Amino acid sequence: MVDPLNLFRKAYCRYWDVVEERRIPLPCEMLPYTYKQDDLVFTYGTMEQEFTRELLNTINGFASEVNGLVLWAEVLREFEGDRSRELRHEFTRLPLYYCLHKPTEFRDRLI
Repeated sequence: MVDPLNLFRKAYCRYWDVVEERRIPLPCEMLPYTYKQDDLVFTYGTMEQEFTRELLNTINGFASEVNGLVLWAEVLREFEGDRSRELRHEFTRLPLYYCLHKPTEFRDRLI
């Protein structure tokens, strides 16, 4: 049986190798934080800026998690069987949970 610590270390190092290679097209681009702002009354302008920043943070966080999952999918193709399951559970369980629930949460916050 493979030592889990070495297995996780190998997979995590491989993940950063894949990131540095930049050969995988990532599906999500980050939205820029520069946007047109209206000259509203000070109170409403501040509220608009804070709300917009919060929305951008949420969208960019979601995009980052999706991109990370795409990279992990590439890395985990190199592992087989029980090793692959262990790694998938360790490295993709929480990002998958986040990505599956974030759209509903985002919609609810907008409403």
